Amino acid sequence: MSGIWLTLLGILVFWIVVYIVFRGRSGDRVQVLPFALIIRAGISLDPMEEGRLSTRMYRVFGVIGIFVMAYLAVEFFRIIGVMFAVRYLGFRVPGISPSEAGVTPLIPGVTIPWSDLVYVFIGIGIAALFHEMAHAYIARAEGLRVKDAGLAFILFFPAAFVEPDEEELKRAPLKSRLSVYAAGVTANMAIFLILSLAMSLLLPSIAYGVALYKVEEGSPAFQAGLRQGMVIVEANGVRVKTLGDLARVFQEAGITNPNTSASVTLKVEYKGSMETITVVKPNGTDKIGITIIQAYRPQALGVTLHSTMFFNFMLALINAAPLAIPLPGGMLLSDGGHALRDALQRVAGRRGELAASIVNLAVFIVILSLMTLNPVKLTP
Repeated sequence: MSGIWLTLLGILVFWIVVYIVFRGRSGDRVQVLPFALIIRAGISLDPMEEGRLSTRMYRVFGVIGIFVMAYLAVEFFRIIGVMFAVRYLGFRVPGISPSEAGVTPLIPGVTIPWSDLVYVFIGIGIAALFHEMAHAYIARAEGLRVKDAGLAFILFFPAAFVEPDEEELKRAPLKSRLSVYAAGVTANMAIFLILSLAMSLLLPSIAYGVALYKVEEGSPAFQAGLRQGMVIVEANGVRVKTLGDLARVFQEAGITNPNTSASVTLKVEYKGSMETITVVKPNGTDKIGITIIQAYRPQALGVTLHSTMFFNFMLALINAAPLAIPLPGGMLLSDGGHALRDALQRVAGRRGELAASIVNLAVFIVILSLMTLNPVKLTP
């Protein structure tokens, strides 16, 4: 735990120093904020030409995006509701313990190993780039000028942004505004689906085994000799390449049945050699005490595809949720937060806007209450 606090202190000191050194040098193009660096490109994009096929196609994409964002907002509340129920209300969900039910912030050296940071940069960078490009294209298709675009670094993570003309956006019809808000979410979901298809096609050739990145001390797996970093390649004589392969063997062997004792013989690769280990699960539990991730060969290709797919989905999910983050000088709204505010304002005026603010802030508070420091591991 002392290492975690030391890392957090180092991140805090780094950003304090950056803010103190560069805040006086900030200009129109470069702006230094607490824990953030914003770099504007200084470009301006005019609206698309009316009547063109491409303009109409982008508008159709925007309308579809409204329904995609609505679906993802519902999915967000379902996931958060399950986590809240498991963590605070005593609900039991297979595969989720109360300590694991939560939202993990990406903190280098704390929840993300430094060795995995390059994959986080790639995944978030691609997700943010296409997210903001979609905002820009749909805004222009809806007849709005894009004032500027650029890059940002929040903590240590890359981001991109576009700035439609605020006054034009306020005057635009509600459908146009909702289309612009939903565009980034829809682009991220499109990339997620494309990469999911690619992964399903490539998985048979790049999946190598199931890696252990956590073994609970004192658990049946620990007592049998399983250790972090081992890669399971065979279970009960069956070749194991994917998480699904291992899950099927565990189910057939009775490992997931809490009402009986069971055993499984695993062949694992560890530090260049093979070992055979038998794990015995006692009656009364459905776990042997391991946390697993997919192992790939080549690792860089598999992990890059997986992390990019994962971060596109997560960026879509979070941005679709009605969410407001309090910051000095105002509130930072998610795309879903903007959409809820504009929709309720259209229906109920100032009262609707106030109701949206309450919902957005309440969602932020619930997310804060679910924060955990459980590690996110992308590589064995």
